[in-house]
Order: sequence, then structure tokens, then C-alpha cells
Amino acid sequence: MTLTPRSFILSVVFLAMACGTPPGGGSAGGSGGGTAGGSSGGAGGAAAGGSGGATAGGSSGGTGGGTAGGRAGGAGGGTAGGSGGSSDGGTPGISIRGNQLLRNGLPWVPKGLSMIGALTCGSATTAFAHWNQNEMDVAKAWHADAFRLQVSQPYLDPQDTHYQASYLGRVQSMVALAESNGFAVILSMQDQSLACGNADPLPTAGTERAWRRLAPAFASDPWVIYELYNEPDNTADVAGWAAWKDGSTGTVGHQQLLDTVRDAGSRNVVLADGAQKAEVLTGLPRLADPLSMTGYATHPYYMGTATTNTTTFFNTRFGDLRAQAVVVATEWNAQSGANCAATDPMLAPKLVSYVADAGIGLFGWALDLPGTLIQDWSYTPTNFVNYSCSTPGGGAGELLKSSFMN
Repeated sequence: MTLTPRSFILSVVFLAMACGTPPGGGSAGGSGGGTAGGSSGGAGGAAAGGSGGATAGGSSGGTGGGTAGGRAGGAGGGTAGGSGGSSDGGTPGISIRGNQLLRNGLPWVPKGLSMIGALTCGSATTAFAHWNQNEMDVAKAWHADAFRLQVSQPYLDPQDTHYQASYLGRVQSMVALAESNGFAVILSMQDQSLACGNADPLPTAGTERAWRRLAPAFASDPWVIYELYNEPDNTADVAGWAAWKDGSTGTVGHQQLLDTVRDAGSRNVVLADGAQKAEVLTGLPRLADPLSMTGYATHPYYMGTATTNTTTFFNTRFGDLRAQAVVVATEWNAQSGANCAATDPMLAPKLVSYVADAGIGLFGWALDLPGTLIQDWSYTPTNFVNYSCSTPGGGAGELLKSSFMN
């Protein structure tokens, strides 16, 4: 999300080594690796994991905190985590086969939480202070099995005035903590306000430079997914999609970003956001990936009106692509305050049911920003009780948590 009237922006252990064990810590469905970075969670919580809350310029232990020694079956007790390796002999970690997202070779529909704590301006600094074992335990209590960390393009781009060489270590440390607790991780490239960015409507050369720095650090980690660029704002017509894929004056196309990631040696799953700030996937030109490991992301904040046939509406906005490709809703919420609709309490459950029936993973925004999914730093979920657009603090937190627990 952007800091528009609608909202702000927000939205694995390293190489699971040759045996391909999932991000570790704890017994299947357990609490992950005990304390952050503790030895009980296997090597995944080694020195880089620490508490996960390194200072903004803090270092990590190399590329993501050591090897994955965990036995876990995924965070939150869900079945998606699988066993120690791929039960069907397929690719360990997160992969794609056809139009299906897989975890350890088994079909996986993520139950995710998008986080702003890896960003670098505004509310993100407070959120980062809460990235610790307690936040991992809250996510497990919600039965989530993945995080989406929004990362700052300016802090990764060596030619940007905000660049910090140490920032990559901070991201690595955060990933290591998540992985040591059994979570898969999306890294979403951000150029919006909370990233101290320009909010360019399409990727730029700075985006490509940022990926050249970020991608090699996680190229060996099958538990990390790359989201190429948060909420591109092109039109969903022939000209707009052409610029989205191949670039235009002053912009870089998503095909070039994907090529950059693959040239860095990354075999990770990649997601590309759709048009109109990821609201629309219809008409999208598919990207050419030599590994066939690319899917597409939507942010379905706009849910139509009280009279909308929601199934048809969602199909024509983003759902029709699901028959041909992996689709993940990497960011969503319904909340009072900015860009609220009185129909949110009626339409939000329909959206949640629709994506579940379609096999589309859903990431709620945000577990680390009070007033969105949570009411306060006690992580009390927001709800639709006495929901009013004129009274901030209502939202879809309780709905999302309940859907994850089903």
C-alpha cells in the first residue's frame, strides 16, 4: 500500500542444505526453535538469527543465519510445512509446478502476514523494534506459515543517497529469525514512503540495482520468495501492460527484473505484482522464466460494492489468471479510517472465502502496525464490531485470524 488516502505501505533458513529440510526449529507444528536463535531450533537459529531485532545497521551472520537444521513441519501447526524433506521426491522448500505453489513438493496455499518492520521510515522504525521472538509466537498463534517482509529499495541501491551497506545484514537477520521459527518469507521490493522512496509507478534502474544486491544473498535459500516490485501503477491496457513487462522511458520492465534475479543465480520463486497497484491481473502478459518458477501477486483491497456479484468481480479482476498460473494475494486488509467502505464487514468475508476456494494464498497487512490487523501492541486483532468509517481502529484482523485457524 502507499501513503495515499487509502493506506500506507506496508507487506528461509538459508540453504536447507543438500537434504532440503524446511526452515527449522521445533517439532512438527511446534513453536519453532524455542528462543530466537536458540540451539533447540537447530542450526537455523544460529548467530545470524540472534533475536532478529538487530539494530538498523546490524550485521547478520553471513547469508541468512547458517544452515537449516530444523525438524519443523511449518510454523503455526499447519500441515503446509511438510516433513523434513519433500515427501514426493519433489523440490525442497518453496517451488512451483504448473499453476500450483508447492512447499516441500506438496500443494501449499500460504497463510501469511505482511510486515513493515524491515522498512526504514515513519512507522516502520517502531515496527522494527517489535520484530522478536514474541512476534514470532503471535504469528504462530494466528496459524500463519509465512511472512512478507517489505524491504527498502533506496537502502539497497548503492547509487541512492539513502543507501546503507549494513542494511542487507538487517534483512538477513530478520529472515533468519523467521526461518528459525518455521516460516517461509517473501521479500517485497518497496520504493514508497515507508521505504524512504520516491513511489515511482514502475520499477527503475534503482530497482534493478537493488535486486543485484539483494538476490545473491538469498540465491541458495529455497524458503525465500522474491516479489519484484510493490504495487506498480500502470494502466491495465495494452500500452500499460507493455510498459509493465518491457519498460518505457525511465523505467525498467518486470521481465528485465526477473532476468536480473536469474542472472544472479537465484532459483527462488518469484512473484510479480499486477497493474493498478496490484489490483488487476487481467490482461497481464506472462513473464518468460527459464525455470518456470514465477507467479503473480494481487492486492485486492477494492472489493466492489454491496450489489456486486463478488465471484464474477474477483474473477475478472485477478482470479481468472489462477487457472493458468500461481496467484497470491500478498497484501490485503479492510479497515476503518482512510478509504473505508461501509460494506467492508459484508464484503471482506466474501473475499476471504473466494481466495480460499480458488487456492490463492492470502497475506494480511499488517501484524506490526496498530490500527490495521491489530488494535495495539498486545496484538489484539481488529474486528468489525460497531464498524464505522469515521472511527479508526476497526478492521479484518479477527476475520483473518479465524480463517487461518480453519
